[in-house]
Amino acid sequence: MTLSFGALQNWVVSFSRDRASAFDVTYHYMCDVGSKVLAVAKIVLVNPNTNKQTTKQMVEIAQSECHGYSIIGLTARDGASLITNEMALSNSASAVFDLKSDIERILPAGVIVSAFGDPGRDALANALTVPVVGIAQSAARVAGANGRRFAIVTTTPDLVEAIKLRMASYVGGEQLTSVHLTRGDLEETMQSEELLADRLREAALTAIREDGVEAIVIGGGPLAVAGRRIAKDLAVPVVEPIPSAVQWLEELVQSRS
Repeated sequence: MTLSFGALQNWVVSFSRDRASAFDVTYHYMCDVGSKVLAVAKIVLVNPNTNKQTTKQMVEIAQSECHGYSIIGLTARDGASLITNEMALSNSASAVFDLKSDIERILPAGVIVSAFGDPGRDALANALTVPVVGIAQSAARVAGANGRRFAIVTTTPDLVEAIKLRMASYVGGEQLTSVHLTRGDLEETMQSEELLADRLREAALTAIREDGVEAIVIGGGPLAVAGRRIAKDLAVPVVEPIPSAVQWLEELVQSRS
């Protein structure tokens, strides 16, 4: 029987206050067919920082791009509320791997690691039997398709070298032309979605003007909402890491079925 998800879908959002469980935001995507309720396969989105509001926002974006999967958000129990330097990025890799048992209990079809440095992705991929993708990895795959040259716009100066190193492992040659930073104080920028969007737009326009890039990558999970806002204002495609990860993970899952 073929199901129409449009008329049948029922969203249930649950918030758990049990910090030990790490289940902060869960979108259960279900189909109500007559008297039967059929649960759809699950994808886990892991937020490597400790900000549950960020988890909620990233899950919402992932779910809006997802076709027939329930996105379940997990938040790191320990670490930084915003990953702004290489030490915090390194520490978050352990926090991501510490969620392995939680992930296994969910029995997901796949996992997204939703911080731009992909912390803990490699270790999780080696430990789990399902596909695990990182949002930086996924964005590089889209942005660098067919040898396209691209720039990354982001907010964290202390992560620029780590971003370049990570991207070099994903794309070849000189495809990543530059990493452009938002101007101003980082804390001030992150306190306002409007200000964040304005400064990301400014950085993206600079990258297009100075480097002649063919695509812009939004360099960070917490930047996802603002990144969506600026896409319509730019003359080149904006690659959103979370939707890129969802699309690729769906392809990987389907290829295994």
